[in-house]
Amino acid sequence: MLKYYFTKNKSLWGLFLPIILIGLYSCTDDDFVKDFNYVSIPINSVDIPDTIFLDQKTTFTAHSLIKQGCQVYLTMDYVTFGKQIISTAKAIEHEDQDCGELTDLTLNIDFTPNNIGSYTFLFWAGENPTTEVDKYITKEIFVKAKNTQAVE
Repeated sequence: MLKYYFTKNKSLWGLFLPIILIGLYSCTDDDFVKDFNYVSIPINSVDIPDTIFLDQKTTFTAHSLIKQGCQVYLTMDYVTFGKQIISTAKAIEHEDQDCGELTDLTLNIDFTPNNIGSYTFLFWAGENPTTEVDKYITKEIFVKAKNTQAVE
């Protein structure tokens, strides 16, 4: 019955044939998109001043190691709870590429405080392999108002 219907209505082949071909082609294993994962990379150290000024941009420097050849630095991820800021470095890790040696990665982090007082930064430093608990480098800075009086 179906064969009879399609032989009489050849215009339906023009409709269904591209859909069938696209469906078959999409099942091939020749994906152009390589497999990758988003991974957190531990921060090893942070250069950060003890005191900064309100509404003034300050650049912190964080240091990490990245796997050469299979990891690409992506961004810093931030979660803020009032004046506490948790920061994690994120990278893309390609699954099908061989990882080379670890190489130094220096990250410049800009911060402009909008409140006076203490801020606490927690930089993700990896996971304790025994307890599987996250480790952090904790840095506290104090933000003070700009001195607007001229120095004599």
